Amino acid sequence: LAFMDTNFRYVRVNQTLAALNGLPVEEHFGRTLREVLGDTLADEQHVVAEQVAVDRSTRQSAANGFIKKR
Repeated sequence: LAFMDTNFRYVRVNQTLAALNGLPVEEHFGRTLREVLGDTLADEQHVVAEQVAVDRSTRQSAANGFIKKR
């Protein structure tokens, strides 16, 4: 579970997601999706951004892909 700001920077992340991303929790804060997940998964953020721009009601989003081993 993670909370992002309007620029898709991490403001909160739980231990489980941090472990899946291969980084400690603290290393997520202030980073963008692209900085943490790389280009492949970060490209999904445009879908969420478009939904927020249309109705501002996005509560959750999911993406599927592979993260390079760190």
